[in-house]
Amino acid sequence: MKDLLIAIVALCALAGAAYGGWWLLTESDVLTGGEAEVADPAETATDFLAAWEAGDHDRMVELTRAAPESMVPTYEQFAEGLEYRELRATAREQDQVADGRVRTPVDVTVVGEDYGEISWEVELELLRERGQWGVSWAPNAVHPSLRPGMAFEVVREELDRAPILASGGEELAGEQSLVTLGFEPGTVQDTELLVEAFEEAVPGSGETVTRILGRGNLVDGWFYPVTTLPAEPGAEAWGRLRGVRGTLQRSGTGRALLDQGFAQHVVGRVDEATAEQLERLGEPYEVGDEVGQFGLEAVFERELVDAVRVQVVLRERPGGPVREVLGESLSGGTDAVRTTLDVRVQRAVENALTGFDGEAAIVVVDAADGAIRASASRPLSGYNRAFEGRYPPGSTFKIVTAEALLASGLEPASEVACPDRVVVGGLAVPNAGGLDLGTTSLQQALADSCNTTFAALAASELGADALTAAAERFGFGTEPALPLAAFGGSFPTPADTAELAAAAFGQARVEVSPLHLASVAAAARSGVWRPPHLMETDTPGDARQLSGGILEDLRRMLRAVVTDGNGTAAEVSGDSGVEGKTGTAQASGDVEHAWFVGSWEQYGFAVLVENGGSGSEVAAPLAGRLVDELQVQLAGDG
Repeated sequence: MKDLLIAIVALCALAGAAYGGWWLLTESDVLTGGEAEVADPAETATDFLAAWEAGDHDRMVELTRAAPESMVPTYEQFAEGLEYRELRATAREQDQVADGRVRTPVDVTVVGEDYGEISWEVELELLRERGQWGVSWAPNAVHPSLRPGMAFEVVREELDRAPILASGGEELAGEQSLVTLGFEPGTVQDTELLVEAFEEAVPGSGETVTRILGRGNLVDGWFYPVTTLPAEPGAEAWGRLRGVRGTLQRSGTGRALLDQGFAQHVVGRVDEATAEQLERLGEPYEVGDEVGQFGLEAVFERELVDAVRVQVVLRERPGGPVREVLGESLSGGTDAVRTTLDVRVQRAVENALTGFDGEAAIVVVDAADGAIRASASRPLSGYNRAFEGRYPPGSTFKIVTAEALLASGLEPASEVACPDRVVVGGLAVPNAGGLDLGTTSLQQALADSCNTTFAALAASELGADALTAAAERFGFGTEPALPLAAFGGSFPTPADTAELAAAAFGQARVEVSPLHLASVAAAARSGVWRPPHLMETDTPGDARQLSGGILEDLRRMLRAVVTDGNGTAAEVSGDSGVEGKTGTAQASGDVEHAWFVGSWEQYGFAVLVENGGSGSEVAAPLAGRLVDELQVQLAGDG
């Protein structure tokens, strides 16, 4: 049979020769019925894609079967519209769907200067004709959604000032409807009444009115803004002001805090840039622009305003509606600054301070990871004393000394002396109010805050090195790694026995911020000191383990402060589980700062009232209000 076929072919060849044509066929051609292949489909696909990457449209046309006139303009618009700096088109394993027809899956990736990588998959179809493989081109070989007449484009949009967010995504500062309250001097009849009315409607605004009036030369008919509030509280305040002659309101939109003064010292505020700020910030800032004045608004000024949303789109036609968004990214800034603040915890702090008239600070830290959940300082017009303040801790430092004593072998029930006065290293140490418990337990000495007990035991049982080591376990000697200015805790090694005795109850050269004492309270709750952090993107710093085997006893002693000691004002209804320590810290002269440092559930907190006097009488009740508010705000958790 094979010989017969060859003979037939030979005859055909002779016949072809008679007509002037020559066929040069091989035995395999006869057997398979195939054509002489001079190109491989995989090689053709690879060459086509390499030409696409190189922008060699002529070569692409050469490799295409009957390339349509629209093919090259399509690739030119693709390159011009996407403005990419790199194109990668990579063939995968081919699929032969029929004899002489192959489909090649292709991974396409474009890389833009400001939008990163965008990828998709297409199919490249190849056909074989007369032994040659070529691309059968259609628009969907560029992108699966591409149809004739469509166009690629990169769309850039400058964003408004990005919001500052709480841990739950709530906007602590962002664009919202606002009400600005002020007055027109020409219609004001009673300036004292005006000041009183503003102060009653918006606490703290009376001082602003007084300052404006004190300028003199006010212009009749001119609106003088006093305060700007979100729409709802602004409307409430206006309801209390509207009956006072001369008061006015203006509505609009702008940057504002979640509520008036809400986490203000941390979040910050924006206002019109001064000449000095414009010079420092440079272009593109102009006169009249609002910039961050302090807090995170100032620290992240550039990140908050430089953001550009970049969208890579496919339009139905040039300038027409968007058919598909191929990719989206942010360039040059951020879509939001994200903090660890918890709106519920922050609101509890703000509510606890409602009506407080003085200088104070409250900080709440999560004992699980060191995240700062809330912080507030008063007055609002003052500095961020919660983070930056440096104060003697007073008797709150007995938490550290108690940990060291337990680690040395003492127990809560150990008998100790608590006379009304003792001399240690030549230093006379008295107890507040002449307290004299005689012989008592270590637990009761802490509960009633016996200075004499802790001063004497520091000298007899601990020594400078042991107390310094305990302070280091609670993070003393470290500086907070925060974007805002902050102070941690300082415990210089005592130079002599007298200084050791004073340091044992938080005097001498010991200094702390409310922030650091909140982290100390959190450590006494969990057994691990964790560096406080404020930003969601921050990774918790190096933790420090407290002494082993003492946590249960330490917590029992701190609970006794609230149930059976001088911190009972911090207890709320029921068995709240509040643990803590009072402190009355002697500063310069006759100044005494009131402290309560404690924990509840997963939170450690510090309450400071500057020049407040007794911690048990002033700070402890404020701590009780805080815990009560926390219970309300966090009701339903867990």
